[in-house]
Amino acid sequence: MVYGRFFDLFLQLFMEGAMTGRYLAKPCAALLVLASTLSQASASSITISDPFIQWFNVGPNNLGFSSGEIIRYGADSVVPNGVSGGTTGVATTINAATGQTITRILTGQTSPGTPNFFQGNLAICTTSCGSLANNNPANLTNPWTLTFNNPNTSPTSAHTTVSLAGQGEIPFVQSVTLSGTGQTPTFSWAPPPGTTVEGYRINIYQNNLITFSNGHVVNNGLVVSTNLSPSITSYSVTPSDFTIPGTSLQSNTQYTIEINALQTRNGSSTNLLNGNVQALSRVYSNFQILPNGTPPVNLPTTTVSNGQITYGFNLTVAPGVTYNIDPASAIGYIFRTGLGDPNFASVTLPTGNSGLYELLLWNGTSWAFDANLAGGQLFNFGGTGVSEFEVLGINPGLDPNNPVAFITALTFEGAGNFTGTMTPVTAAVPEPSTWAMMILGFCGVGFMAYRRRNIAGIVN
Repeated sequence: MVYGRFFDLFLQLFMEGAMTGRYLAKPCAALLVLASTLSQASASSITISDPFIQWFNVGPNNLGFSSGEIIRYGADSVVPNGVSGGTTGVATTINAATGQTITRILTGQTSPGTPNFFQGNLAICTTSCGSLANNNPANLTNPWTLTFNNPNTSPTSAHTTVSLAGQGEIPFVQSVTLSGTGQTPTFSWAPPPGTTVEGYRINIYQNNLITFSNGHVVNNGLVVSTNLSPSITSYSVTPSDFTIPGTSLQSNTQYTIEINALQTRNGSSTNLLNGNVQALSRVYSNFQILPNGTPPVNLPTTTVSNGQITYGFNLTVAPGVTYNIDPASAIGYIFRTGLGDPNFASVTLPTGNSGLYELLLWNGTSWAFDANLAGGQLFNFGGTGVSEFEVLGINPGLDPNNPVAFITALTFEGAGNFTGTMTPVTAAVPEPSTWAMMILGFCGVGFMAYRRRNIAGIVN
């Protein structure tokens, strides 16, 4: 209908021009009007799907994603998207305490699983915020307006409103374990203690697909994503869950699993879309397809305490049993038991180091040299054992991404739980964002640490 009317108009003006000798002026003017009107008539509008705002508790990771206690807002899909479609976005709200308008940027991201994802986030402040008053959740109780703009759409903008719900951040899942050496490994975990969970979300990222631009994620590398009910605390990688049909885990390729604990706005355990998720927590662990014969691996929960990342464990131990620890490249590591844990009885460091290791013990005020150790040499601490020790001189050439590259064997003085920590030592005191991710193994279970930097950006 639109095309027909303008064709008739164009033909009429063309004939009029032919009769008057003005062959070009009126027909070309009509053509310009036609093009402009057709462009407006055929331009698509901005479509916003599943907008959200959430309490977001994110563990340190090796993907370059920001970590900490965050408020996240955005939409699962905005079409046209913000990477190739030209859409931009802002989120605004009114500070409930000061009455000032808060304006935050929304950025577009893409991946096989979330090609049109938009999000923004702010790290929250709850005490002594000062100039960070706009980051205090107590001041963010008013609705947020998410506005998306694109000059090539008609209309050129669209908006939606979301509001925070729930009581705040939720803790991480615990005792994440990886088993299986094929393309369908199984991950299991324990729910966060004392926390209501309405569901879980499993995301797997292929690390070499992740790209950034100006500090923002462009491709988040998400290759697997699935939601699980709260009664399910294990997941085996399934071909149908890949975001690109027909793909699978590849050998000699680094991946990262992200396990989310979810709380929903309406208490539903079936509607786990972001728009109905009020709070979620995320833990990350790096992995790859393991060689045949590799035993199960226990991935510890990584948390931030007093500005420092620590790696906590919760394992039952017994005297006379060897527990294998597998850190990655750093010049050393500090091993500590938790409160009430049995002491370390012995340590055996791996072979293949370029030189001798240095073993240091805590003398009450500082670390003091105790012995040089060769790889494979059993060292007994003697007496009632020790609650902490430091190892230096680790060969930096060891592959930090190989889960069997560096096995350290420990024994304990008595039965009980090992709830201790392991902290990497570097040449300089690192910022919290540069601490490694760790994996603990026991009775043939490996433990790895992965050292990566954090850049802004969190997805899905």
